[in-house]
Amino acid sequence: VSYQAVTYGKDYIYPAWAEGLGLCLSFSSMIWVPVYAIYYLATQPGTVLQNLRIGLTPNITLRPEAREAQKLQKKKLGDAVSMLNMIDKKKAGMKVSESGVGLLNRNESEFELGQD
Repeated sequence: VSYQAVTYGKDYIYPAWAEGLGLCLSFSSMIWVPVYAIYYLATQPGTVLQNLRIGLTPNITLRPEAREAQKLQKKKLGDAVSMLNMIDKKKAGMKVSESGVGLLNRNESEFELGQD
């Protein structure tokens, strides 16, 4: 581990007290995450290991509108998969350009899908 003082450009070296103050300000916001984790583990009923397992397990209950949106997403995903399956069945003889999305002008660059 090597240490170099904080500098501004090549000329100015910050004083040690300023560097210490900056570190204290940074740590003052970060320290609360492990402090709360220790507080949670120590104050909840049960053993520390049980509290750790419970604390790391997601506790999410979806609102009714979120559940409905999730159902719609699954339905759309199922529709997309069935659409891809239909395309796979029909792809013989379908012409596409080399760009894959038809951005190139159609000319001699067209080829038949499924015929390598």
